Amino acid sequence: MLTENTLVKGSRSSIERQLRKKKLKSISKILILTILCADGLFLTGFIGYRLYGKWVEANQSIYPPGVEEDRAISPTSIPWIKSKAECLGSNRIWEDGKCFDSEWSHLF
Repeated sequence: MLTENTLVKGSRSSIERQLRKKKLKSISKILILTILCADGLFLTGFIGYRLYGKWVEANQSIYPPGVEEDRAISPTSIPWIKSKAECLGSNRIWEDGKCFDSEWSHLF
């Protein structure tokens, strides 16, 4: 802090030292704030990258590329339907003593 004694004595060096200290404090505060912001941006980017990688991995197809026949709809038997009447009443196919659903898909 500047005091009257400093001004009366005419010591410019103490005033300059005080101004330099204030300048160094403000520069150090700006430097610390810049480092904290850069660190926050880095962490945000890193976490986003990891989450995006997990999202891509989770949304990949269960089938290898080029295997279209496995993705097709294929009939399967319905084990809880035991009678022909119940099977035909639900718009399914009765064959060999089993009820088949022709709309079943591997993706369900």
